[in-house]
Amino acid sequence: MVKPRVFISSTYYDLRHIRAVLENFVIQIGFDAVLFEKGDIPFHHDISLEHSCLKEVDSADILVLIIGGRYGSLSKEDEALLKSDPDKYYGAVRSVTTKEYEKARDRDIPIFVFVEAGVLSEFKTYKENRSNKDIKYAHVDDVRIYHLLDDIYKQSRNNFVREFTQHEDITSWLRDQWAGIFGDFLRDKQNNIRFLKLEQQITELASVVEALKGYSEEIIKSVNKTGSAKIIRSARIRIASLRATRFMREELIEYLRKTHKVPFDPEKTYHQFEVSTDLEDFLAKIGVPKGESQDFRSTFGEVAAKDYDELKLKYFAPRAADQSALDEANSE
Repeated sequence: MVKPRVFISSTYYDLRHIRAVLENFVIQIGFDAVLFEKGDIPFHHDISLEHSCLKEVDSADILVLIIGGRYGSLSKEDEALLKSDPDKYYGAVRSVTTKEYEKARDRDIPIFVFVEAGVLSEFKTYKENRSNKDIKYAHVDDVRIYHLLDDIYKQSRNNFVREFTQHEDITSWLRDQWAGIFGDFLRDKQNNIRFLKLEQQITELASVVEALKGYSEEIIKSVNKTGSAKIIRSARIRIASLRATRFMREELIEYLRKTHKVPFDPEKTYHQFEVSTDLEDFLAKIGVPKGESQDFRSTFGEVAAKDYDELKLKYFAPRAADQSALDEANSE
């Protein structure tokens, strides 16, 4: 069984005791803890320590970022830049810890940030004195720690920050948060099961309706031979119109309609979908330009193709099955 991988990011020497406690906590709850000092990160001779750590963030499921009073070390490349021109590169180079956070944020994995109480309290002083370059802060060795905090708070989401004074503040809060995430996962799974059952019921209902339509047509033909063709044709047109209208409300079709400036006629679009062989063919038939079609398929890939296939099953499989059953019944 694959365990969630928790990358623990922080400066080392000032927070090593916190890191050790967190490692034990993560292991105790059944997750994998990733710390560079424990040998969890494979170092390669041809890349730096920094790049090894960043590469490992790529395979992590959760990042726990601990912020204390030390900004942390820079990579050798950044140190060289800073020495070459301090004024130019001071605000541009970032600590390895900061880069680990940014990597996790770019991947959009859950991030939990814990800040020493004194550092977080002094952050309020920083916010009131941003423009004062001469002010000295008591709890941090580099004002870029507050730049990092500022950046975290500016994020519209995934910006959880909590202060701590002892390691129990971190472990107890993480235990509650991760239990909540697991509870949400279970509820989402149950909801997905309910939606699948509902979709199955709707599909079955569509089959029943399609079958009733066929039986009704047969009854009309036997009762009203002269006007049956007109009645059936009118009913089929109405049903086709309703089906096409419903089809246009499908998520994939609505997205295409809103994002691509092509003429969309419900019945014509439905027919083009009916005769299309795959997603690429469908996009071409409804007039999506080739370049836009390639961009759409490269962006959404298998997800869009899966939606297309599911729509094919949803709209045509029941009809095909019922027509086959009706033909078989008529031949008996």
